[in-house]
Amino acid sequence: SYKFAYRTFSRQGGIDYSDFRVSEGGSAYVKNDSEEPGTFKIMEQGDGTEVRWYYQARNETRDFTIAYRVENLIQRHRDAAVLYYQFLGSDFAKSSANVELTVTPPSSLPSYQIQQWLHGPLWAESETRPDGVIHAWCERLPAHQSLELRALYPPESFPGAPLVDDLVVSLVRSEEAEWADKANQRRIRAVEEVAVRAKHM
Repeated sequence: SYKFAYRTFSRQGGIDYSDFRVSEGGSAYVKNDSEEPGTFKIMEQGDGTEVRWYYQARNETRDFTIAYRVENLIQRHRDAAVLYYQFLGSDFAKSSANVELTVTPPSSLPSYQIQQWLHGPLWAESETRPDGVIHAWCERLPAHQSLELRALYPPESFPGAPLVDDLVVSLVRSEEAEWADKANQRRIRAVEEVAVRAKHM
């Protein structure tokens, strides 16, 4: 039996949120503090924003849609505009299945103008399509593990973002190369552990 569900959105790095909407089957939930089924409320907690919506359910599947606007997300530097966002945080106490991310640029861009790195479980994957759309997927996201994406775009793609007067591409590439090397080492260790267990079966 369930009466409510919630999601928490981190505001770290100057990111802010607005225009939250919750719906189910095309029917919008009402924003108020009554905690009645069909309502939702927003609570600021430390460095996060919690959206909590109320319903009645028992032994059934329910689908909810949470829509919102993310502000101050893009950091525009002289050589690149950076999107660095944690789409799913590590606060979920249960695993998630069939997670998919689709990130569409403001206008169509050739894939060679975009660089992107997905951070999450070793088996999570991503691709940049010819029109610049980034598609990422993860069949199983374990509990308390995040899924985030960092992408570099041409700075002129986001003319409205404030300009930081420095260069960032070399730094990002260096960090991602180091993290990729560590991830590859973890993959090798995982394969070796599976081989060892197989020998003892």
